[in-house]
Amino acid sequence: MCDKLKLTQPTPVIILAGTWTERAGKTLAGCSRAAVRTDACIIDSGVGSGIEKFCLRKHLTLIGCAPEKEVIYPRINPVGKKDNELTNGHTHFVLLGDPAEDSNPPKKDETSEMKKRRKEFYWGEEIQAKLDLAKRIAAGRPKKNGPPPCKIVMVLVGDNAVSHKEVEMALGMNIPVVILEGSPLSNMCMQKEEHKPKEYTEEQRKKMTRTQIEAIETQRVAVNNIIKQKIFRCPNSSEDLAAIVHLLLTVTV
Repeated sequence: MCDKLKLTQPTPVIILAGTWTERAGKTLAGCSRAAVRTDACIIDSGVGSGIEKFCLRKHLTLIGCAPEKEVIYPRINPVGKKDNELTNGHTHFVLLGDPAEDSNPPKKDETSEMKKRRKEFYWGEEIQAKLDLAKRIAAGRPKKNGPPPCKIVMVLVGDNAVSHKEVEMALGMNIPVVILEGSPLSNMCMQKEEHKPKEYTEEQRKKMTRTQIEAIETQRVAVNNIIKQKIFRCPNSSEDLAAIVHLLLTVTV
């Protein structure tokens, strides 16, 4: 796939984890500056993160990786932008879907049983594909006695509640992770003390579902695992972010 996209030379990669909103847009300009200095490409979720305009300005490679079922294609003359709409500024999109749909598109009279047989991907299931894509781009086209692979850095933006999974998987692959201050998840990871289980009043429990309580506990455990490992904490500053990402792409720490 990378050969078809003409991504054949070893290239540094910046992965943005949990980019679902444009909240950190101005700060993410630091990533684009680091990418310019190191000739790196950037991989995000494909939807609006605010970094697109900076990548367009600097002619950077910006790849959006997302489950096809979870996003919509850009519309002509939209009244308002939707949160799950693929955005202009990306040079490539990698969408996860069922290959069978290309040769056998869904029909209007398709039964529920037929729909179940189709493979569908949801947010969180694209993480492994995103990391594999980053590794392939960093390594370039396999060559005998070729150059060593370039470095990969992940920046946790954290607007997606399940983006802690991306961080855990990246750390398991020895990919440096920068925690960008700002989102609730990132702010939890910025702290160095372990988070204790949250206690709920009877009234709070009545307002929450069991799934919500389990999700909060899962996130707490994941954050505690993350803060025990070697991570790089970054304040909400584009200058600091540019300096840290540039350092991690050029120096082994």
